[in-house]
Amino acid sequence: MKGKQTMKARLIRAVYAGNGWSFALTMAAMLGLSGFNLLISWMLQRITDLCVGQDVEPVLAMAVGTAAALAALAAVFQLMRWMSSRFARRAMRQYRELAFDEITRRGIASLGDGNMAAYISALTSDAAQVEEGYVLSLFSIVQQTVGVVGGWR
Repeated sequence: MKGKQTMKARLIRAVYAGNGWSFALTMAAMLGLSGFNLLISWMLQRITDLCVGQDVEPVLAMAVGTAAALAALAAVFQLMRWMSSRFARRAMRQYRELAFDEITRRGIASLGDGNMAAYISALTSDAAQVEEGYVLSLFSIVQQTVGVVGGWR
């Protein structure tokens, strides 16, 4: 069991090894997206409140501000897509390389070993689960958490 935990720890470390900038920029973009979502929600609420009044000037100013915020949101969204894709590609390449290295390092004689099955599983089906359930959803969880906390007033 201890060897299996060690393998899992090494595989998770492989996801982040040399991938710090991509992770940090993706996380910053996700936090920025959350902030922009909250800002746009507030601006739309203000536009709705201003539409009830008679003066059109504040509505136009707020509409221009909202359009600028939407343009910035699109730019940050593109940055997030690019960086998260880069992070995921590199993370999964490193994950698979480590799993493959562990398999080839052990050799044919250890095919009957229980750990060998764990390495083969890590290389195949587990890799897809790690990519979908961990690497890609990590940023989404952060964004949703910030949205929930920021939405509370």
